[in-house]
Amino acid sequence: MSIVRFCHSSGVARFACAQAGCQDCLAELLQENRGLVYQVIQYEGGMGMELTDLMQEGRIGLWQAIRWYDPGRGTAFSSLAWV
Repeated sequence: MSIVRFCHSSGVARFACAQAGCQDCLAELLQENRGLVYQVIQYEGGMGMELTDLMQEGRIGLWQAIRWYDPGRGTAFSSLAWV
């Protein structure tokens, strides 16, 4: 496993960096918030889909939530990502 240094250590700065196109910050945010995907899958019950398909759909939704998130609005990221 290689050690990767991220541009920003704080979450808010990392969101801005990821939204500006930093792949390292985006990867870190996806990794950091992957538990949200599991929570949604458990809550929704899988809807008859394969787990790998659900995980991929969840990662796409998480990626979109990272791109749209605006910490200045006062909403927790998990609230936006869950919708």
